[in-house]
Amino acid sequence: MGITICIVSKKGGVGKTLTAVNLSAAFAMSGRRTILVDCDPQGSASATACVLRGKTGLTLREGLLGRVSAQDLLAQSCLYNLGVIPAPMTYLQPNDHIVAVPAAENLLKNFLLDAKQDSDYIVIDTPATFGMHTVNAIIAADAALIPIQCEYLAFRSLHQTMQALIFFAEKYNPALKLAGILLTMYDAEAQISTHIVQSARKRFGKSLLKTIIPRDTYLRDSPASAKPLVVEDSTSAGARSYIKLAGEVMHRLESNFNAQK
Repeated sequence: MGITICIVSKKGGVGKTLTAVNLSAAFAMSGRRTILVDCDPQGSASATACVLRGKTGLTLREGLLGRVSAQDLLAQSCLYNLGVIPAPMTYLQPNDHIVAVPAAENLLKNFLLDAKQDSDYIVIDTPATFGMHTVNAIIAADAALIPIQCEYLAFRSLHQTMQALIFFAEKYNPALKLAGILLTMYDAEAQISTHIVQSARKRFGKSLLKTIIPRDTYLRDSPASAKPLVVEDSTSAGARSYIKLAGEVMHRLESNFNAQK
């Protein structure tokens, strides 16, 4: 049975979608059967994961409403081991199509049950809010990964993200684990970046992932190619960091979950 990871942050612009896309691709490149679930109605992860559209043309919206299975929605990406479930596009408010459904907070968990049996990893990209889509992702996940850029306001918002995550985990998913806190957009020449790294290490200890994602022009511009950077240019600094991150996350989670079996 696969391990499900939700990528969450209340702060936008911290590299959440780039992390979801490149981490998923790096898992797939390592031979893990991986599914990227785009839970953000903006559809940024779907647009940057090199999705080869499936025959149905349907999205996660129809899946959450029980109209189609995960297997039928799964679109093939440019990587053999990576499938993508497209974003729940809607012209309504992002949550309008699911909030009226009974037990709406469990829709994603139930929808992914079969897919979880046939995968090694499921990575869920979420909106930068803790609305119904993000709550669904937290409940469906085995572990949460929190990206935070090396800037003051982003670091300051981490407390809010942690408090919201703890609240929903305690209420709906007490077994949820923390895959780690990920520092992104690190600039070695910026004093604030160095200060954030030092503060994070002191404050979060082992919860802070050792891998740090650098501020990288190739990474910033990679969405324009509609491919994960780890596929487009695996030698770039950003890509190497995400490949390293995948190894660290796999080691953390596989050791942890295998020990429980």
